[in-house]
Amino acid sequence: MSGHTLFVLVFAVWALFSFAAGAVFAVFNGKYPALAVKFPREKMAGSFLAAVLLIALVPHVEELFEPQSIFVQGYLLWIAAAVLFLCIVMYADFIFARALAGAMIFGAYLALREGFGFAVPLYPFVAVCAFLFGLTGIVIGAKPVWLRVWLEKAKEKTWLRYGSCIYFVLTGLCALIALILNEII
Repeated sequence: MSGHTLFVLVFAVWALFSFAAGAVFAVFNGKYPALAVKFPREKMAGSFLAAVLLIALVPHVEELFEPQSIFVQGYLLWIAAAVLFLCIVMYADFIFARALAGAMIFGAYLALREGFGFAVPLYPFVAVCAFLFGLTGIVIGAKPVWLRVWLEKAKEKTWLRYGSCIYFVLTGLCALIALILNEII
């Protein structure tokens, strides 16, 4: 995958995820009370997201090893699969919340790396948005139950629901503007 393709993919996924999360918070008004409890614990979706994330991480981990290492390419994918299995067995609760946190942290890292590599206009603004996005992932990863608490409080408190919506829409706009400006300039 070329560098420019990865840049477009990272920023497009970041924008789509942020707009989708903003839309969820905009329409999430307590009509679906079980969603806040079930969503962070969703095992199948969490396992799928974790598997995709681990496969995406393999090329980045391969860069850390020396060519003579026994963990080079052929074995690394199997190690990632074993790690995924262990994560599912060890952390049988809040799998989706943990996978989402990992995806947000990895996405922020990729946005910072690719944005710097392509000299995105307004990079300091993009960097702040990526840090905030990654920080949200770190908070969710630190205590996955907080995602459930966040969703439960958002259905009760209008200011939190709309604040979360604005936060995600702003990070999505940041990614979209960076993507558009990089294509224009």
